[in-house]
Amino acid sequence: MHHDALLILIAGVLLATGVAASLGAARVRLPALVVFLGIGMAIGSDGLGWIEFDDYELARSIGTVALVLILFEGGVATGFREIRPVLRSSIVLAVGGPPTNVTSYALSGPGRIVIDVFGDSRKKAKVEFMKVIDPLVRRVRVAHHEGRMRLVLDLTTDVPPAYDLTNQGGTLTLSLGAARPEATSAAEH
Repeated sequence: MHHDALLILIAGVLLATGVAASLGAARVRLPALVVFLGIGMAIGSDGLGWIEFDDYELARSIGTVALVLILFEGGVATGFREIRPVLRSSIVLAVGGPPTNVTSYALSGPGRIVIDVFGDSRKKAKVEFMKVIDPLVRRVRVAHHEGRMRLVLDLTTDVPPAYDLTNQGGTLTLSLGAARPEATSAAEH
């Protein structure tokens, strides 16, 4: 009976130490997992030797289960608000033939990305609107001019995100980065 009470006491002290270490780790902005690993190493066979453990297969199994639980909890606890800033949107436009030149630049207040496609364009000057289903792009305006087509992407943000424009034959691909001010690039491409 005395042995069981001692085990319960040791487990309680370890749990209390873990809670205190977790609170202390949060104050110094250190991941709690690092503190738990440090405590485990300190009381284990390589440290003070309070706990002798040499069943490596059991340790591997426990570690695998712990990893599965950590990944599951991370997936359940992560909301779309945390994921959205790092997602990229892409818009693909077929322009009907290889353009002779493509230029782009970004404007802010309100956020816009302007793409000029130079090539054989004989359409009359007319502005068309395309509705886009994307959280970053409100709509796309298209204007045809002699020898040029201008695409203006009206954004839902005041500051345009970082973007990348690629031209492959007659297909333009615009990849939009995160809608965050620190990730913006209004430099001309």
